[in-house]
Amino acid sequence: MNVLRNPEYRGIVILVLVIAVMGFVLAVATGKLELFPGPMALDKIIFVSDATGSPEICAMNADGSGRTQLTTGAKVRSAPAISARGNRIVYVGRFERSDQVFAIGAEGGMPDRLTSATGPKKEPRYTPDGKQLSFIASGRVFVAETNGDSPRPIFPTASEVRAAMSNPLRRGEVPPYFDYGWAPDSEAIVGLRKDPDGNDAATFLAGHDAEPKSPPLTPLLNELLKQEGASKRRIAPDERVRITGLAWAAKAPALAFSAVSRNDGFLIVFGVEKGELRLGGFRSFGDHKIGQPAFAPDGSAVVIPMSSTDGISKAGLLKLDLANGRAEVIASGVFERPSYSPAGDRILATLSNEIRQRRDVVTIELATGKVERLTRDGGSHDAIWSPASEK
Repeated sequence: MNVLRNPEYRGIVILVLVIAVMGFVLAVATGKLELFPGPMALDKIIFVSDATGSPEICAMNADGSGRTQLTTGAKVRSAPAISARGNRIVYVGRFERSDQVFAIGAEGGMPDRLTSATGPKKEPRYTPDGKQLSFIASGRVFVAETNGDSPRPIFPTASEVRAAMSNPLRRGEVPPYFDYGWAPDSEAIVGLRKDPDGNDAATFLAGHDAEPKSPPLTPLLNELLKQEGASKRRIAPDERVRITGLAWAAKAPALAFSAVSRNDGFLIVFGVEKGELRLGGFRSFGDHKIGQPAFAPDGSAVVIPMSSTDGISKAGLLKLDLANGRAEVIASGVFERPSYSPAGDRILATLSNEIRQRRDVVTIELATGKVERLTRDGGSHDAIWSPASEK
């Protein structure tokens, strides 16, 4: 018997097809199934500009030409992040009276609001494989689907919550997280948190279900200072240590932390082997504070913004070769959020003039140290590279 000739069976088949089509359409509409990725921003620089009086997301070519404003009235409150395919950009903006995570296409357009809960949000990012979205909300690091659905907390970990709840003196003081970074495999992740004693600390997860590792920062720094022969600069128990940034290498299992304590800066480099952190290098900077580090794509070098606390040396961008330990200042000035170009030949950063209260996006050629100013409006910052096209 032909099933389709039977009215009852024919009705069931049609109903199943309708449900399947509706599910397909819904998956495409919500971003769970990306059928048509849309235009991609390749070989571009995405940044925030206050030139209109309100912070907006903008894009331009790698040489500063072709500047385009992608949002209007977004009131951007975070650095942008771009998907691995280069077709979606996420940021934190204001919605009514709260911060929310939004996404726009590579050419702008109507933004999609990906979160709805109240409370402060920051650091929205795609995982390196582009399959998930992550962000910080009210001191917790969440990971969700790329359309914001099904958010689940990663940090604080379950063990950190249990420890906080079981402490009779500090019951309920769950450590808030203020930054994090994904490993290139999109599995390992490091989160930075504030401890109740005021120190910064880091938690490493080799995977979603892995046991959290929290290396004690102050004892580690003191041991490294001793090995370096600088034990006179020992960090006292009541001296606060602040982590100023972390960075993963894009194509190598390497992780770097920058930290400051009083007037000294420290850079710690770790390798990751079989889910474990292995110390790979250490450098102290007496009477200097250092900022957000950036890894060369292959993990061979790190650049760090550095400023003097002795009032003598000038601020600059320092490059540290991890193979031979050679350090050199490649550019002078106050730099923020440096990052290597996909090809590894240039640095993208924000150059600040604190006296004139101006910030502009620049690139620095590693071979020559030449600084090229890409914006001149005095209000451009938080720039990132888009993925590179295959030329």
